[in-house]
Amino acid sequence: MTEWNEKKEKKVLRRYRFMLTLRILRVAVIMFFIYWAYMMVVSIGYLHSEKGHKLVAYSQLAIDWTYPGISAEHGLSFAEINSFLTQEAAVPFYRKIGQEKKDVGQLHVRKPLTGFTRSNFEFYQKNDQPDFNFWLPVHPETGEALEANNYPGVWETLDKVHEGTVADLAFSTKEFMTPEELFMLLEDFDVEVEWMPVYMGELDLFTEGWWGGDNSVAVEAWGLTYGREFGSDFLSYSTTNLTIGSIDRNQQLMLDNMKLIYNDDSKFAETLFGTQYFAKRIQYLEENGFNVYGAVITGPTKELLRLQELDEIQGVQLGEITFWNW
Repeated sequence: MTEWNEKKEKKVLRRYRFMLTLRILRVAVIMFFIYWAYMMVVSIGYLHSEKGHKLVAYSQLAIDWTYPGISAEHGLSFAEINSFLTQEAAVPFYRKIGQEKKDVGQLHVRKPLTGFTRSNFEFYQKNDQPDFNFWLPVHPETGEALEANNYPGVWETLDKVHEGTVADLAFSTKEFMTPEELFMLLEDFDVEVEWMPVYMGELDLFTEGWWGGDNSVAVEAWGLTYGREFGSDFLSYSTTNLTIGSIDRNQQLMLDNMKLIYNDDSKFAETLFGTQYFAKRIQYLEENGFNVYGAVITGPTKELLRLQELDEIQGVQLGEITFWNW
């Protein structure tokens, strides 16, 4: 029998550490390949499903409807899924000033398997972020005429800038109108309507908060803009421009898409769009139709200056001015 000594002890310990390290590496390699295979299955399944395309499509509608002055890009969006089955999407959006579509940011959406969806608007530059408010012309409960907050200096600025410029601008109206009536109000002006705030029963059917002064009221408005129609796979879609000839089509597309989103996943719809009353909004539009009370428009600055001739508008807000591209 050989005598046990310190040298043999160290030799055994080295061998043990080597074998232990080898086993750990083997387990790590096996776990890596299991994880790799799992993610391959998850990613391929996700790419071949409609889930990612649907998340992007719904996020595009959230941009179009809830943020006046910006619109979702038609392409360049992407969605992915991680190992916890959380979906994430990044949807670029632009701001149209004159005929130029300026990329100004992205909407980031995170939809976990369980829990609430989170979204965040990221603007590349702070001055690219429009800050338009729209003021109700009449209090829906009392019928009392309301006023808009005053934004001084709009007409003076438009008067002073060079005629070789374009801008975007927002205004509220002194009474509720149909979209067709608002287009007719602007028919003699060389401008384009980009977005119109739609009253959806925010004060008489439900309440989600408002702000204003003694005789002015504003709510978080949703708006009518150009329409999107998606294919069954949500990968293909078509758009309808916002014109007086397409109003009926745009209204129907908006209502159809609202129903589509809510019926698909009501909890997701309410968290993505930031409302507890998604169904109430649908109900109001079905019962009362589309009534608007303002617009975001764009055009030559001197043409925008002519809007001061209109007695029907109030609360005019000037957005960004840039060089001529009309």
